[in-house]
Amino acid sequence: MLISNYSDTVTIIAELNDDVESFLVHKELVYHYSPVLKAAFESPFIEGQSQVYKLDDTRPETVRLLIGWLYTQQLSGRIGIGSETETALNEANMYRRVLAELWILADKLLMPRLQNATIRLLETVNIKIFSLRKDFDTRFTYEDVKYIYDNTSAESALRMLCVLPHISAQANDNLPIGSYRSLPAEFWINVATFAIKLVSSEEKPLVGASPANPGLLEAREL
Repeated sequence: MLISNYSDTVTIIAELNDDVESFLVHKELVYHYSPVLKAAFESPFIEGQSQVYKLDDTRPETVRLLIGWLYTQQLSGRIGIGSETETALNEANMYRRVLAELWILADKLLMPRLQNATIRLLETVNIKIFSLRKDFDTRFTYEDVKYIYDNTSAESALRMLCVLPHISAQANDNLPIGSYRSLPAEFWINVATFAIKLVSSEEKPLVGASPANPGLLEAREL
């Protein structure tokens, strides 16, 4: 999208605990991609008066990805998954959490194109993690799964990406369930339902690969 007025900007503030960062963004981009932000900046409320929108409980790194996507329509990761070391894979796991937060934020801001770009990158991260180290626990952490299920609706693509690595890890590595036992019942229903689908499928799916998993849903783009 071409920007016609470079002087017309708004501010988005991301804050998580003591981590606070402000982002100056061209208003035309914000208006074009997010009806929620457009309505807020045009409202008579504090956001409209100040032209500042605050995102509480949102890490700046997540918003940095969002802002980058507004300008480039691409998501750039902070890590390249090319190493088999435990540190690199743990960093990739952390990056998955950031991407999960981005998907949820895009959902709240009604940005389906960003949601779809995020879910595709998450699929790629899942596949690369699994292909690099078969002995690495590819599951989302207990905290991440709980966060995702607390902030998404049933049948969301993000929930499915929680379920797939869990099924694969349990089947291939026989990993202990541990704290996962206390996850929401919805999660275990999804695990059982999707496992049955995979077993009955003629194709052997990759971890998180939507072409092999037709049950994986994407956000409808406007």
